[in-house]
Amino acid sequence: MRGPLLRFLITLLVCTAAGLLAKRCRIPGGMLVGALIGAAALNVLTPYGYMPYAGRFAAQVAAGAYIGALFDHQQLKSIRRVWKPYLLIMAFFLTANLLAGFLIWRTGACDLMTALLCCVPGGMSDTPLIAADLGADVGTVAILQFVRMVTGVVLMPWVIAFLVPPSQTPADAGQAEEKPAKAPKGLPLAAATVAVAAVGGGLGKAAGIPAGILVGSMVLVIAMNLIYGRAYLPMPLKRAAQVLSGAYIGCTLTPERIAQLQALILPAVIILAVYVPVSLLCGWLITRLFHREPREAMLSSTPGGASDMALIAADLGVESADLMVTQVLRMVSVVLLFPQLVYRLCAWLGQLPG
Repeated sequence: MRGPLLRFLITLLVCTAAGLLAKRCRIPGGMLVGALIGAAALNVLTPYGYMPYAGRFAAQVAAGAYIGALFDHQQLKSIRRVWKPYLLIMAFFLTANLLAGFLIWRTGACDLMTALLCCVPGGMSDTPLIAADLGADVGTVAILQFVRMVTGVVLMPWVIAFLVPPSQTPADAGQAEEKPAKAPKGLPLAAATVAVAAVGGGLGKAAGIPAGILVGSMVLVIAMNLIYGRAYLPMPLKRAAQVLSGAYIGCTLTPERIAQLQALILPAVIILAVYVPVSLLCGWLITRLFHREPREAMLSSTPGGASDMALIAADLGVESADLMVTQVLRMVSVVLLFPQLVYRLCAWLGQLPG
């Protein structure tokens, strides 16, 4: 036991240090990206890279708990204002996912399951873990999901700032409503949330559904949040989940896989070429059809993380509660539905891995 335990502790130490360094350097998704690079370097250069299955399970449970905790009664009440733009965004993102995925598959860079998961507009932390459950190439998914995330978090805000002038009216005009007092949060509530998520992850795994651990934990925490009124996952636990995810992904990268990275240049270009115009077109239609402020509409249709979009929106002078609601709905729906659709499609086409 000492050998695996020592390797696991060394891997965690290296990944945590690399994640903190990347976060300090303001790299998008810094904790996850840094941990991934640290684990990959450790795995390729030394014999110490190691991440057991329990680490992957914990990362999926934490990721599901974090997403589920974002969806509360306020999000539920706001659906009546955002459901039409939300459905349009989901339709465009599903189209972009399928188009980019099939184009990448046709290049011969990877199998169809991997290609489609590379383009899923979900979280970079979540999608590679889902890929591992579905038997796809985790390393390829992680690298191309990073490209997609950079597209959403770095490239799209620059394009929006360049193309769309700032609005003269506040985005939240007419949206103001009384916010309920926040319930107290602390370690007991965090422990209860993690316990509920772990039970949900176990049930999801036992049910045998695709990505069952993450989906099960997310669904049960959403139910807890809506019924009990409170669910909470502190940021340190989210950071720990990112480190575990990055460590697991990095430990799957071998010298042979790293040597094949040049084959992913064309797939990366395809993701950029599909998602940028699709996001801009969707944002333009939201502005035209639903009379939303242009920058808010563009950011709503950008495939970034909900927390990332909140910070970017502030930098672009957009203050909109609906933007956050739309992004949270998009993230929950993508994690819940897209992997199931990808799995069923690949099964129908006879393209399941292995």
